Amino acid sequence: MRAIYRHLWSRISLGLFPILALVCFAEAQEADDQSIDGLARYRSMMRKNEKGKIPSDAVMNAIKGMALKRSGRLQSTSQAQPNDAGITGWQELGPENVGGRIRSIVFNPNSPNTMYLGSVSGGVWRTDNAGTSWYSYSGSMTNLSVTSIAMDPTNPLVLYAGTGETGFVFGTRSAVPTSIGALGAGIFKSLDGGFTWTQLSNTANQNFTSVTRLSHHPTTSGTVLAATASGIYQTTNGGANWIPIFSVAFATQVKYHPTNPNIILVGTSSDFYLSTDGGASFPRKTTGTANNMPLGPGRCEGDFARTNNTIYVNVDRNLGEIWRTSDGGATWQLRNTGNGYFGGQSQGFYDNAIWVDPTNSNFIVFGGRNIEKSTDGGTTLTKIGGDVSGSIEPNVHPDIHAIVAHPQYDGVNNKTVFIGCDGGIYATTNITTASLTGGWQYLNNSLGITQFFSGAVAADGSVLAGGAQDNDRLHSTPPGPLKNWIGAGTAGTSAGGDGTTTVIDFTNSQRIYCGVANGAANQFFIGRSDDGGTSFNSKTNGISDTGLWVAPLVMDPKNAGTLVAGGTKIWKTTDRAENWTSIRATVTGTPTCSAIDIAASDTSIWVGYNNGQVSKTTDGGSNWTNYSGGTRPTTAVTSITINPLNSSVVLVTYGGYISNNVWLTEDGGSTWIQRTGTSPNSLPAIQVNTDRFHPLYPNWVYIGTDLGVFASEDRGLNWDTSSAGVNAGPANVEVSQLFWQGSQYLYAATFGRGMFRCAPVATFVNINNPSHGDGSLANPFHLVSDGINAQISGTPLFILTGTYQQGSVTFTKPGAIKLWNGPVTIK
Repeated sequence: MRAIYRHLWSRISLGLFPILALVCFAEAQEADDQSIDGLARYRSMMRKNEKGKIPSDAVMNAIKGMALKRSGRLQSTSQAQPNDAGITGWQELGPENVGGRIRSIVFNPNSPNTMYLGSVSGGVWRTDNAGTSWYSYSGSMTNLSVTSIAMDPTNPLVLYAGTGETGFVFGTRSAVPTSIGALGAGIFKSLDGGFTWTQLSNTANQNFTSVTRLSHHPTTSGTVLAATASGIYQTTNGGANWIPIFSVAFATQVKYHPTNPNIILVGTSSDFYLSTDGGASFPRKTTGTANNMPLGPGRCEGDFARTNNTIYVNVDRNLGEIWRTSDGGATWQLRNTGNGYFGGQSQGFYDNAIWVDPTNSNFIVFGGRNIEKSTDGGTTLTKIGGDVSGSIEPNVHPDIHAIVAHPQYDGVNNKTVFIGCDGGIYATTNITTASLTGGWQYLNNSLGITQFFSGAVAADGSVLAGGAQDNDRLHSTPPGPLKNWIGAGTAGTSAGGDGTTTVIDFTNSQRIYCGVANGAANQFFIGRSDDGGTSFNSKTNGISDTGLWVAPLVMDPKNAGTLVAGGTKIWKTTDRAENWTSIRATVTGTPTCSAIDIAASDTSIWVGYNNGQVSKTTDGGSNWTNYSGGTRPTTAVTSITINPLNSSVVLVTYGGYISNNVWLTEDGGSTWIQRTGTSPNSLPAIQVNTDRFHPLYPNWVYIGTDLGVFASEDRGLNWDTSSAGVNAGPANVEVSQLFWQGSQYLYAATFGRGMFRCAPVATFVNINNPSHGDGSLANPFHLVSDGINAQISGTPLFILTGTYQQGSVTFTKPGAIKLWNGPVTIK
């Protein structure tokens, strides 16, 4: 998170280039720690159940539930089998050049060009060419919130990945039960260098929903330490069993000394501990007593020097403090304080990293919002990267989470150091000379881990855009380099802040609307670009309101000049956002609007609020009707979708990892039916974030959840869970928004794996149709060969039962072949 930053969107190393002026919103100058806290609270609010809690085992229970349902479905022959509504053949769209939050970087010491990184909602990624290109095989991980990776030093093919980035990362600065990351599912292990992963069964419990750090014993295979929300756990048998060795709240770091494993440091959200007896005891070093660090100073992150019993600790106190011991922890000295590298109001609870040169105990690199270095043990500091006082940032993206040296670093011939941050991964080949003006390389090459809140596509597919966490308002322009995206501002740059809800004018692909979140105040900011996303101008005239972090914004499908937005009031513009008028005042209880949809076939506008309330107007907002019915939740409404072919049919989804979070009305709101399915074809109790009807097939429904996309071909009576978690595409990742390009492509904006699309447009063949037809359900093709020729790659081909006299048939395109009502014979 930062004010304004800059990237060169290319697959080559960064060079020095001049500072450029940006056209951007005033709100880009946000207070970073407020923005982190505001986003955390938003995500927490959208995921709380009716008791105001987020069950720590919610994701793991959903994963287990899906496995049981699949097993039951395979064993059942009597029940109808659900279909996937065509969501096969997902295509990854990037960005591959923008990056996302990285908290862990690990090298194969025997082959240094092989690196692994852990992205907090995009899984584990691997490179075999030192970052020139990356690939991910973590689809077999049932949870992609990877916060830490550890490698067995005796066998580099053995890897451990800890999952879960939750509220305690924010330490004492925030009481919210979740953060901008996601709940985890324990620890995973790979025996083949990251190609396949298995969840360690003894970590599939509440003690391991947030594994912030792993540390492997420097010499003993299979001995690993894990830092979790409840303390430090250890395994000595490769993860088969884990035992607690130190109970402490909110452990954020654990680390073996690289040459003396009897020395173990532990950092927490408030304190620092040091064991010198292999973990038998962990004396506290932040006691406030003489020769110790201050009492409860804030999150502590430490690192070992290789000589002189020296340890440094980066402390979230007084905008950033460096403490040092030179006698193995017996006494401590304050080396630096108040230089502000954690940001103006300090965000060391969120981004906090330190590295000590193994060849020079006085040379340290550390950071939070910015990167600093010191050559005299912390006495004097030099800023070498990160946020540059709100100006354009020509080097490393701010918010530093990991600093790792090349395994062959020697301080002379090899001075390479890597940085993991909110903007991905960077490197310098000479850490002693890297600076604000150069020396850094941008390594987000084919690294698809961007965290999108939303997405939109032009009607003709010429522009794809989205709002991303800490990476602004992004866009891509097919048929160019689809996976290379650029941000708002001067071409090739990106203005700061979190881009949020995105809308593209269906009559003019150059006109894009996108919100930008603004700190904890949640003030309304809507911008419009008239040049395809290169620059934005604020368009909030008339709005006086506050809204959610991702405030809903919807364009009328009948009139591109009309948009509706929601805060505590409902706002409408009829002149493309030049002027806004309130069409609904604040309602009883002052809830905030969390979802909106506008009908394609009549004047209906539906809105949902963060207290579960659902309302509709049919006269432009003069009169509103509140709808109750069924036993619908009182959690936040996450999405509302009106069936494009029948405005009386509306699907509403609710937040919370609950079992009754999908509801349908077929009579315009008079009655409501729960539509989470019937076992074994029911949904797990998972967070649902977005829903969409198919534009052509009124019974086909799609939802995006925290574990991928689910589909139904009967309006939610039965759900296909087989495509979520095992299908190529947005598997096991949080899907923020689903949206359509016409009736051909369904897009998924994900929070951690960028964007995807598929083509769930079915082609139908019916031998009984006397004409050759057009392949639609109403007028199917007569011959199978016609269907094959017309089929779009990745889409299903439905063939009605019967005998087709047409000779041999060659299937030339990928996609599902589905038998329609019975067996098919082709002669």
